Amino acid sequence: MRYRPVACFGDCGGETFRCSPVLRRSGGEESGVRDILAHKGDIVETARRNALIMRGAVNDLSTAAALGHRVNLIVPVNSMAFGLAKGAAVMVDAMKRLDPELRNALTLELFNLPPNLTVDALGKITIPILPFFKKYIAEPGRGYWNFDLFTNLNFLGVTLDLGRRGRPVDEALMELMDFWSKATAARLGLFVKGIGDRILLETAERYQAAGMDGPLIGEETETLGLQTDA
Repeated sequence: MRYRPVACFGDCGGETFRCSPVLRRSGGEESGVRDILAHKGDIVETARRNALIMRGAVNDLSTAAALGHRVNLIVPVNSMAFGLAKGAAVMVDAMKRLDPELRNALTLELFNLPPNLTVDALGKITIPILPFFKKYIAEPGRGYWNFDLFTNLNFLGVTLDLGRRGRPVDEALMELMDFWSKATAARLGLFVKGIGDRILLETAERYQAAGMDGPLIGEETETLGLQTDA
């Protein structure tokens, strides 16, 4: 498991990291979060993989807490894990088993949301989370701007991924500006990941982004709380 430092606006109550699971294959190749948590046809299997990563992140969080580190975690979860009752049951069982105190340090980030998202569809994904997590955010699909749905279901914020390589900075800047405008209108916090350009970082800071990560924020680490010791 790897963790990416997150810079946040205001007092975050400790250091914040983004969980970024990595699978190392025998040939040395690595698979990132999108592949590891991807939906590959079987919703129950998708739920099991997502639950496994969530439990692993909480185990690392527990170790950091035992060493005296105050750490908050953003943990990605594929929304398809909640796509059927059987998948949701796997996720609910995993969430139920987490230490309640450690759960409070987690923010779930739902990604791979249905393309034609409705309030009913988002509700079916969100409702199983509510008894266990106070903080949850969403990464909408590109071009999806109806952020009021997230506001209506008490999402903390929305995430924009600027980590695509080879993309012109001015194009990324325009998307950031539009995304911030829609998030602000919907009274949602702005989370930006993959920031690798100074202009984008300064713009996100000016917009008082609730969370920012990327190469300009800090390098990934395999040990939670490492930044505290620096």
